[in-house]
Amino acid sequence: MIYFNSDIGDYYHQKFDKMYYDLLDIKRDSYQPDDIILIKSYTYTEYGLWKHFFRIIKFLDIPTFFIHIQTDQNELAETVLPIFEDIFPGEDIKIKIVSSRKYSTSHTLCVHPFNNIYIDNKGKYKICCVSKGTLDDADITNTSLEQAQLSEKFSSVREEMLKSKKPSACNTCWMNERFSSVSTRTSTDQIFPELTYGTDYENGSPDIRTLDLHTGNVCNLKCRICSPEHSSSWAKELKQKNAVNQPSWISDTSSHLWQHLKNKLKTLKYITFHGGEPLLDRKHYAIIDYLLEQNRTDIILHYNTNGTVYPKILLDKLSKFQQVKLSFSIDNTGKKFEYERHGKSWDIVYANLQKFAKLDRRIFTLEFHSTVTIFNILDLEDLVDICHNLDYNPYFNLLHSPAYYSILNIPKAQRSNIISKLKNSSNEQVKNFAVYLTNEKQLNLLDDFWSITLDKDLLRNENFKMTYPEMSAIISNV
Repeated sequence: MIYFNSDIGDYYHQKFDKMYYDLLDIKRDSYQPDDIILIKSYTYTEYGLWKHFFRIIKFLDIPTFFIHIQTDQNELAETVLPIFEDIFPGEDIKIKIVSSRKYSTSHTLCVHPFNNIYIDNKGKYKICCVSKGTLDDADITNTSLEQAQLSEKFSSVREEMLKSKKPSACNTCWMNERFSSVSTRTSTDQIFPELTYGTDYENGSPDIRTLDLHTGNVCNLKCRICSPEHSSSWAKELKQKNAVNQPSWISDTSSHLWQHLKNKLKTLKYITFHGGEPLLDRKHYAIIDYLLEQNRTDIILHYNTNGTVYPKILLDKLSKFQQVKLSFSIDNTGKKFEYERHGKSWDIVYANLQKFAKLDRRIFTLEFHSTVTIFNILDLEDLVDICHNLDYNPYFNLLHSPAYYSILNIPKAQRSNIISKLKNSSNEQVKNFAVYLTNEKQLNLLDDFWSITLDKDLLRNENFKMTYPEMSAIISNV
C-alpha cells in the first residue's frame, strides 16, 4: 500500500508547515513489508528542502526502509544521500532511488518501439523500417501484432531507451546522428508530433498506433541498391524461382493483420505502405476500402514509391482521406536515374512527378526520399532544385548497406573537392554529408564495388565509367 504519493517540489508553493502535517498524517505505529512512502522529484530541488524533509522523518520516527524516491534526475543522489547520512549516521542507506522517465528527456528515446510494428515481405516483425533484426521464430502466421509488440526483444529496446541507452537494433539512426540531426528517430517530431508528446512511455503494454506494411516484392525497377527480396524484377533477372512474392495477409481478412485492424482500429493513427512498388499492388486496396467503410479517413497514409506509375483509381480513393504522404525514391536525374533505378526512362518518371505535383496539397504531401550513395553524392543539388521547382520536400537518407556503395569508399585523399561542393549546397542535410566525409574513415571496399558494378554493367549493357565520368575518375585514382 502506498501511504504517500507527492512531488516534493510542490512544497515550494505550499505553506511552510504543509510538509510536516502531510507526513504526520501518514505516520503509523506499524507498517506492512510492502508499504511504500513514495516521494517524487521531477522538478529542481535544493539542499534545504531535502534537509527539512529528513529532519521531519527523523522527528516523527518514520522508518526510512519504506521511503522510495522516484526521480528522472540521475544527479539527485548527489544531493540526497549526503543529507541522509548526516541525519541518520550509522544506518544503512535504505532509500531506493527509482529511475523514472516521466517528464525527463531521454536523449535516445524514439516513438517507434512504443507505437510501431513493421511487417516485412516475408511476414517477419521488426520495430521500424531501419531497425536491425526481426523476431526469431515469430511471424504474422503464428504471432499476433500485440504479441510481437510485447516480445522480449521489443521490450528490451524500450527499456534501454528509457535508461538513455542506445539499443544496437537502432544503430542506423545512431550512425546518422553522429554527423547530422536528421534520422528516422529524430524525424518523428515532424511526422507525427502527436505521438511524440502523446505516448505513455512507461506503459508496459503500449498501443500499436502506427504500422509499416510491405505489399510484396512486385516491382518494375531493378535498382542498384536493392535486392531480389524487394524487387521481383531483380529476382527475374537472376532467374530465381518463385521470383514474385505477394503476401496473402495483406488481403486475407482472417490474418493476424486483419484481426488487428478489426479489433484495434480505434487506436491506429498512421500506416505506411512499402514494396516492391506499392502503387502497383491492388491487394492492399482492401485495407484502404475498409478504412473508408469504417469512416477512418483521419488515419494518415504514407507510401514509399518509385514514381513510375500514376494510379488514378487509387489516388481517387486516397483523396478521401485527410492526409496522405507520398515519398518518391528519386536518387538522380536523366541517364543516371536510369542507371541507378533501371527499368524506366527518366522522362516517364518526371512526367509522373509533374502530374503528382498537381494533386490537392491540402491532402497530399509530396517529398523526395533520396538515398545518398557513391553514385549520386555529386548530384544532390540537382535533386534539391527539382524539389524546389515542383514544390516537393527534399529528404536525404544515407546508405549504409550494401556497404560497397557507401560514400565512405571514396578515398580520403580524393574527398576535398566533393566536401567543398557539399558545403556550398543550399540544403542543410546535404551540407551535413560534408561533415560525414570529413570525419569518417575510409571503408576500403572499392574492389567489391568495381567487381559488382562491372558485372551488373555487363548483364544490363550499361557502363558506369561513361555514365559517371567524374566519380569514376575519383575512385579510379587510388
